[in-house]
Amino acid sequence: MKYQVEMLPRAIAELRSIMLWWCDHHSTEQATRWLSGIEAAISTHPEQHPSAFEADSFPFEVRELHYGIKRKKTHRVLFAIRQNVVRVYSVRHLAQDILTADDLGLH
Repeated sequence: MKYQVEMLPRAIAELRSIMLWWCDHHSTEQATRWLSGIEAAISTHPEQHPSAFEADSFPFEVRELHYGIKRKKTHRVLFAIRQNVVRVYSVRHLAQDILTADDLGLH
């Protein structure tokens, strides 16, 4: 089953920033491929990805996908599954702090 992907405003802003960085430091083609790869990876079998480290901090299940170019994982995509929709809350570099409920305005 293929899921619809819904990017929340925070995730869209983070993706824009990441894409600009990829364009500046690598290439536009590689940045586009990276984004397409994330969308493909998250829309197919999202239930196979594990719960996020910080999942207990939220009133709903938060999962994570580690993604990068080739074998080098560089980012975490934090998301929840609601019926046939994958709702992406944040896309963070692996070196960034964990996502908090405050980051999402839940407190």
